[in-house]
Amino acid sequence: MSYCAEISRDNPAAFVFLIDQSYSMSEQSDAKDINRQTISRADAVADVINSILEELLNTAIRDEGIRDYFDIALIGYGGDQTFLWEGELKNQCFAKISEIKDIAQHETIIEEIVVRGRIHEEKYTKLTWLKAKAENGTPMKGAFAVAEEEIKKWVAQHKKSYPPIVINITDGEANDITSPDELIQASQRIQNIATEDGHTIVLNIHISNHINSIVFPSQLSQITIDQNSEMLFKMSSVLPPHLKSLAQEIFKIPNTGDLVGLAVNASIVELVKILDIGTRPVKEIGFNSESRVSLEKPSICL
Repeated sequence: MSYCAEISRDNPAAFVFLIDQSYSMSEQSDAKDINRQTISRADAVADVINSILEELLNTAIRDEGIRDYFDIALIGYGGDQTFLWEGELKNQCFAKISEIKDIAQHETIIEEIVVRGRIHEEKYTKLTWLKAKAENGTPMKGAFAVAEEEIKKWVAQHKKSYPPIVINITDGEANDITSPDELIQASQRIQNIATEDGHTIVLNIHISNHINSIVFPSQLSQITIDQNSEMLFKMSSVLPPHLKSLAQEIFKIPNTGDLVGLAVNASIVELVKILDIGTRPVKEIGFNSESRVSLEKPSICL
């Protein structure tokens, strides 16, 4: 298994975002909006995901139009499991990058900036797809089950593609299991789904108060052990070499063997960095990593 398939319109990459939308996501995060007001975890995650989607969209734009290098799924869980695309894509799991352009909402942001002692208003537009939501429980196993079925169908149609990357973002514990083994096995079933290039990669990002955060551990003993953290560790994939190299570079991790695709007690800043690693194109497809679009006006302040 090489994890080096070229990403192209014939063989796109797939990103599956599993997003905790339970009531606890209404708690305050460590991020602030453009007016420097603290926002909820749900709002922060929605803003970060929207920025990532806009970045992927910009990455796929060429002079002749948008090239469908990426298929993207948004699955929310908060009482039930729901496909989160709106408009013409409602009730659809995977969407091509060109399809999501057509359903983007355009939001005008007005920011007050001080120039030479005077306040000026600066306007810019951001694209949004995901809306913040925080209600009910945390049926994480159900979300993994939905993802498993959809990934099976996607892989059957894309045998030569780079394997799907699943990114689960949560702030709590699943309430639809009686044993941690249920979720561990659900994740392992997804990881066993493979293209010719490799097995599906599962990353788990637990966001919290970012006290004593652990990002990309190499062994279980590095984590402050509680049942939930141990379960998430066992649910996470070992990073393939190119993602491991990115993680070491971005988080200044020494070369100490395998790294596991897990973050515990992560901040929103760390979430942004991990999502950048998880969505970084694997090989050049007419652009390189330096040409990825940096959003000059993020909607949250980190």
